[in-house]
Amino acid sequence: MGTLTLPATGAVYIDANVAIYSIEKIEPYWTLLQPLWVAAHAGHFVIVSSELLFFETLIKPLQQSDLVLEASFRNLLLHSREVQFVFPVCQ
Repeated sequence: MGTLTLPATGAVYIDANVAIYSIEKIEPYWTLLQPLWVAAHAGHFVIVSSELLFFETLIKPLQQSDLVLEASFRNLLLHSREVQFVFPVCQ
């Protein structure tokens, strides 16, 4: 598997797969995605997505009544400074 080419500044759009692989630490993707989160946490860029990301990532935790996994997604997507929703569902 290759490597990610990340911008020095600006914004990086992610979809549900990126969030799921990251929160659930699914290999080999988790290792590939770690630099994305480290750089975003350092303030090099912001991670952006649609509000749909929130709903897509909660399907599995809600189906399985996995409160820990649900809380992990909620914390990342609603309470981290690294992720912003910039594309409302209605648009």
